[in-house]
Amino acid sequence: MQRPLTVAIIGPGKVGCALGRRLSGHGFRVAAVAGRTAAQGREAVRFIGAGQASGSPAIAARKAECVLITTADRSIGLTAERIAAAGGFRAGQVVFHCSGAYGPELLAPARKAGAAVGALHPLQSFASAEQALRRLRGTFFTFEGDAAAAPAARRIVRAAGGRFLPIAPGNRALYHAASCVLSNYLVALADLGLEMMEHAGVPRAAVADAAQPLLRGTLENVKALGTPQALTGPVARGDVETVRRHMEALRDQPPQFLRLYAELGRYTVSVARRKGLRPSDAAMLMELFKETSGGSGE
Repeated sequence: MQRPLTVAIIGPGKVGCALGRRLSGHGFRVAAVAGRTAAQGREAVRFIGAGQASGSPAIAARKAECVLITTADRSIGLTAERIAAAGGFRAGQVVFHCSGAYGPELLAPARKAGAAVGALHPLQSFASAEQALRRLRGTFFTFEGDAAAAPAARRIVRAAGGRFLPIAPGNRALYHAASCVLSNYLVALADLGLEMMEHAGVPRAAVADAAQPLLRGTLENVKALGTPQALTGPVARGDVETVRRHMEALRDQPPQFLRLYAELGRYTVSVARRKGLRPSDAAMLMELFKETSGGSGE
């Protein structure tokens, strides 16, 4: 049985608090928590149920073998620099941040002090610490960093109830853009659909409830079948006439409706091709979408 690792949480937001609570007593001992303010640190300690609130990130880091910097992305680099300047990092430590957009390079000050470093990002959407605590289980954590940091990263993911997913270095921004498409843009698309329904005369409150089974069913199909086979609707069928009717109806609506419908339609044709859409139908649909989008047919 592995001995518990001491951990310090620097910047205890939603992810930091949830991870701290999951880690405590599951192979880790939360030694210290340092927030932006003393009040935030004390509140985080109460939520985690362990640790000691500290007014100094460097002092907190000195108490731990494993340091989790869970501040906002824009503060990670500066926080690491300040901890290093105050002697908070040392050889033998492992230091992680939880940003999806940045790699382990933000932790260069810790690496310079002899620590092993890594970026450990939960591929999930969290609205609160309580929700994060529930959703960590089953979530994939992507890891990029030093080989010496990987064993501790795996222990963190296992304690959180997640799944470990190493990713190749150098593509962090593209990876995070993809994450935003899967999560943030999905919300934006749902909002667009609700607004279009409202313009069609369906009360938004009613359709928000009515859309839930449709959204869940679509995601379940994606999980069960993969994206090409989960695709349904007029583009998948090559139903050019129905798409034409959609676009005619959208011409009398706010211009972004038609523009986005056409741009998304062009990409949907590429998915439908992989499902088996006939080339002749694909060509007609692309020409129809091209008239509105102003782009090329390929």
